[in-house]
Amino acid sequence: MAEWEAFFALEPWGGQQDDQRAGMVCATVVNSAIGRQGKPRKPSDFFPALAPPKVKPGAAELREKADAFFGSFG
Repeated sequence: MAEWEAFFALEPWGGQQDDQRAGMVCATVVNSAIGRQGKPRKPSDFFPALAPPKVKPGAAELREKADAFFGSFG
């Protein structure tokens, strides 16, 4: 079993890897079609499950942002 785990670490397979590959194809086709006029697309634009998870800010960070925002009013 350890050998398969090591092999998977080097050469992953399965649904998520297939989505990654398909997303790369989609992004390549769209990016070549839009040229330099548009925003470059990423594989996660076509398969949202590939996007990194969003990290929620902590209470201290929110308070700091709120203080900076409201402090700008004088």
